Amino acid sequence: MKSLSIKSERGSSLIEVLVVMVVLVVGIFTVIRIFPVGFDLLQYTGNASIAHRLADSEVEFWRKNAENLPDAVVAIAPGPSGRLTLDPIGQRPNDFVTGTGAFGDDPGNRQRAIDEVARWQADTSDDAVDRWVGPNRNRRIIGEVARIPAPSPVQGGVDRAASVYSLSYAPIEWTDRASGAVDPNEAEQYIQISGTPLSSVDVTGMAKESLYATVGNLRAQEYGIDYAKGLAYFPKSDHPRQFIANYSYRTTQNELKQAYGDRLIVPTTSPTSQLPGSVVPLRVNVAGSDVYDRNYAALEPNTDSMSPKFRYLVPSVPFSSDPYEYKVLATSSLGVSFTGAIAFNPAGYNQMEPGLGNSRQPLRARIDYTVKDWRILHQDVTLPAQAPYRVRLALPFLKQAGVTMGDNELQPWAGLTGRGGPGYSVVAVDLADGSMAVNNDKGNSAGFLTDYRTGTLNFPARLTVHPPFSAPSQAGLTIDPAGHTYRIFYAVEGDWSVIPQKPFANYKVAYADELFKGAGSGDPLAVPIGEVALERKIYTDPDGKPYVRVLFPVPDEGASVAFDFAYRDNSNSLKTVYGQDAQVSSEARQTSLESWYVKMGGTNSAVFEVPKPYAEIYLPRDAKLSGFDFANDFVIKRVQGTSFRSVVVWRDRSRWRMQAVTAFLTRPTS
Repeated sequence: MKSLSIKSERGSSLIEVLVVMVVLVVGIFTVIRIFPVGFDLLQYTGNASIAHRLADSEVEFWRKNAENLPDAVVAIAPGPSGRLTLDPIGQRPNDFVTGTGAFGDDPGNRQRAIDEVARWQADTSDDAVDRWVGPNRNRRIIGEVARIPAPSPVQGGVDRAASVYSLSYAPIEWTDRASGAVDPNEAEQYIQISGTPLSSVDVTGMAKESLYATVGNLRAQEYGIDYAKGLAYFPKSDHPRQFIANYSYRTTQNELKQAYGDRLIVPTTSPTSQLPGSVVPLRVNVAGSDVYDRNYAALEPNTDSMSPKFRYLVPSVPFSSDPYEYKVLATSSLGVSFTGAIAFNPAGYNQMEPGLGNSRQPLRARIDYTVKDWRILHQDVTLPAQAPYRVRLALPFLKQAGVTMGDNELQPWAGLTGRGGPGYSVVAVDLADGSMAVNNDKGNSAGFLTDYRTGTLNFPARLTVHPPFSAPSQAGLTIDPAGHTYRIFYAVEGDWSVIPQKPFANYKVAYADELFKGAGSGDPLAVPIGEVALERKIYTDPDGKPYVRVLFPVPDEGASVAFDFAYRDNSNSLKTVYGQDAQVSSEARQTSLESWYVKMGGTNSAVFEVPKPYAEIYLPRDAKLSGFDFANDFVIKRVQGTSFRSVVVWRDRSRWRMQAVTAFLTRPTS
């Protein structure tokens, strides 16, 4: 009989079990930590793809509508007495995503905005201040061009028809009054509309007989200018007219200064006047204000431009026979003012004006306005011919008025039309007549339904719309929305914004030493908006090639430009170069930009550094260098901005993200 052998097996000790458990826990937690990073990466990738698509669609919109392309998009600041002023420092193209404060701005700039808003209005809430920081700093549209549209019927006012033009960006800064109307003088704060610039005729130093003969021969699209006396002459007319003048002038200290937006009121030509026309003095206003320079000496020749000014009418005043009239479509029957379209006098549709050479072209308007908030997005949609009328917006997770959205917002969102309480979350404006429809959150049963999570709108078969110029208590109209094209306005969680960045179509040229001459210690030493400054110095690159530098405004850093210039060659002949491309210096091109030191006022006055962007003009090989004189051997004839940049910004928790698309884009020559 075999004996049984008993094997001894040793069990796991408690310490060994604990070690294994620790290893497992560490491994599990390591794996768990990987998942949020992966989820964040997936979310960012998805958002970046959407952002790039939005930016690209903005560029494509302007490719298709290049004839309406604005002259520029510039920075503004709230000024005293309720006026907007151009900001010479502005916002660098990428600065708004570097900070951690509200809407991507840093605390210092936010305090600066609070100080400015306090001078502008009593409301310094987060929402009010957010409209002046980050991307919202650059929201003044300069010179959007509109051919006066064909007349269409309008309801709710004294006019049966108007030529309705929907602005490319909206809503705009406008009155908060329920009536949607402002005093004609007050309208200048918000919007300026001018026609095609007139051609100038130099009458400086003319004898009386020659002057009278020249003025008598002025055509409708011409004006005379006396640079020595600061006088502008216009052909005779049987009705008063208004013009907008821009020009540079010399002070008694020989400083060169700029005046822009000088509004001239030209009276009806008196039948008893010996002068066969009208004459008015230029007021020589300090740029961006109603202050007039007492040290004015003389106008700087060939720096002037003069454009017919469109006259604003309140809704209760009917259009006249003057084609240079407009009204602002501000639907007010809901007790709110939401503005995004202009009603031109239909007489302007058939008005012709001189074009290139001896050609004639339809009347065009150049519109300056201020976008209210880049966080308000818009999308054009055409409803189908048959129900269901369902629309899917480009982004989901719409904001809802009266509901707190996002971790960084401490107050409920006021909505697109909020004033004294939650307003409407989504607004639809008919592009044909400017009438407005809203979502039905506030008991408006005939409005459209909104699915905020998916960004889907469902329009009813009978939709209530509110015509422009309707009274605050006036009931809406019920229509069949089939086939109507609407511009949908909405906002999205994460404060998604689509912001255009565009250098000036054409810059004014000055010399840097003259531009900064006489600047005080508290003055911003930066090139003014819309100007460039030529340094009177020849530089040499590492390869020995000579070039000159042209200084640009701070917000134009990184923009593409083209120069037309004339130079004197070695044989002492003047030659001209057209369209030499260049890029304004940026951090992408060099690691250390030259800087200006700028002192800004306000509660937290401080001296801080801003970049000094410039572009280089390389001189041709045959350029005369010996004894080079900028007065006689080199002149810049034209500086043209040639790039357009669409930037999409959104908030990813506490961090700001950005995607941008840049394209070569200019307005075609008429």
